[in-house]
Amino acid sequence: MVMADYLTFMRKYALDKLAVEVGHAAARLDNIQWCLTVPAMWSEGSKALMRTSALRAGLIRTTGSDALTIILEPEAAALHALDKQAPPLVAGMSVMVLDVGGGTADATVHNCQALGGQVVLSEATCAEGALCGSVYVDKEFRSFYRNTVGAAAFDTWAVRNPGSLQQVMDRWEAVKCSFASNCSTSLADSLGQLGLGADGPGSGEVFRVSIPPDLQRLMALEQQAVIRQQQQGQASELVLSSAVMRQLFQGPVEEVCRLAVNQLKAARRQGNARPCSMVLLVGGFARSSYLQARVRAAVLGSGLADKVVVPPAPHAAVLGGAVVYGFNPARIHARRSRLAYGVKSCARWVDGAPGKFQHRETQEWMTNCYFNRFVKKMELVSCDQEVEHKLWPLYKHQTMVSVALYACDDNAFKFVEDDNEEIQQIGTLDVEVPEHAVSADEEARAITVKFKFGQTAIDVSGCNEAT
Repeated sequence: MVMADYLTFMRKYALDKLAVEVGHAAARLDNIQWCLTVPAMWSEGSKALMRTSALRAGLIRTTGSDALTIILEPEAAALHALDKQAPPLVAGMSVMVLDVGGGTADATVHNCQALGGQVVLSEATCAEGALCGSVYVDKEFRSFYRNTVGAAAFDTWAVRNPGSLQQVMDRWEAVKCSFASNCSTSLADSLGQLGLGADGPGSGEVFRVSIPPDLQRLMALEQQAVIRQQQQGQASELVLSSAVMRQLFQGPVEEVCRLAVNQLKAARRQGNARPCSMVLLVGGFARSSYLQARVRAAVLGSGLADKVVVPPAPHAAVLGGAVVYGFNPARIHARRSRLAYGVKSCARWVDGAPGKFQHRETQEWMTNCYFNRFVKKMELVSCDQEVEHKLWPLYKHQTMVSVALYACDDNAFKFVEDDNEEIQQIGTLDVEVPEHAVSADEEARAITVKFKFGQTAIDVSGCNEAT
């Protein structure tokens, strides 16, 4: 597994660095709290896979170890702002973190409140994400470059000269980050006023990426002639106009802006009457001046936010916030449940209910498809809150109860049906009923199932309280 291999390398690197800093005696696995950040759009299954990878990599000794904390990236960035932002975030403010990295963009809105002598964060909306990070701009550039020099020549060159290809992409990275670096960022700016429109002062600006000699030698003469004609005789570089640059950025940047505005609208629907106090733009792609300008135009133009802030090192905000969370996870006070969660259980049959059967001991008609909901979608759950329900074995002589765990995107679901793809089984919890409790009274046979929702991953446990 690639992730496990990566984490194995990181474990060795971190322990070696710690050994130099604090000595081998202190740099032991038992003394370390690992904090791994993941995109907000990851499912519970993906987060569980990350924990399994950490186990395989030797970061932890058991899957459920408390020595590993999984942190959502926009939450980490929000905590970094809570810890370092000047002027500071205070109770009553709201902040949206827009974390735009290489692969994903994540957005979440938090409300600041005072609790226990410190300012803590509660989710105003469920975190959302999209695949629109900077690598998608890189893909657009690579496709444009390949088509310009000729697909056959590019493919042969890329295989033969991976180092030369990397140099081209490194140059593109510098171009990408510098595009629109002289943009003004006030609300009054439109793209034309930013110098990025067809007639704007920046419309004549060009950007250059080399065409290495080893690639030129593979190019068809006709292709070279076309490039010279288009670029005033220049064929050793690819000249990118501002119009072409806008085209390369267009798809991913528009998706980032759409994600940001949609989250602000979601916060308004959840009761945040005032505009968001601050939009914090972080992540590696946040260093792009063009992205900054487009985000400012979109979110300030919507009237749903007061200002957009880009910290001095936006690519490091998640890392810094992860450390804050590792030391004090209570700074994230409450989260919104992304789905409705519950268990499949039996109940008295009602007209129209699926899964009808007759109980062989009581002769009652029952359904075996009842959705026993523990939490609603979008419900705000504090991080130390446990929701527990009592369940009873269906028959007196059962020694094992298998509880199926389900999640759905609709609070209206009352029943679990196997052919309904909108409600999905996410796990199974097996709970033993000791033999001495089999013939005991009903209360002694009860099983308590607990969901703990407030962490970045859901924790489910079950037990027979009598034992």
